[in-house]
Amino acid sequence: SLLDKVKFISLGVKLHFIKHFLDLLPNKKPKYLITFVSVAEGIRANKFLEEKGMSNSYVMLPVPKEIYPHCGLVFGFRKEEEAKKIYEYLKENKYAVEDIHKVDKEKRYPKLT
Repeated sequence: SLLDKVKFISLGVKLHFIKHFLDLLPNKKPKYLITFVSVAEGIRANKFLEEKGMSNSYVMLPVPKEIYPHCGLVFGFRKEEEAKKIYEYLKENKYAVEDIHKVDKEKRYPKLT
């Protein structure tokens, strides 16, 4: 529907705004990223974690083009332990998480999982 398209586009704008804001604050940038099979699955996982009171340990961002050339979203974490904890929790609860990537200076984003 038109409303769904508007929500999707506005989410993309919001995520890119957050990414550019974090680019200005390098000490706040995430060091680990969780990827999902789809944008819809990432949104669903975010809603689930919000309901569980667990959404304060990550920030939703657009997927880096070096990981996927198409649009998508990731959860960004400052700490590896937090990324692994949320990744496993989502897997246990049947969410379609793909991988955990480490943010590196060369923008290769190696997988940890």
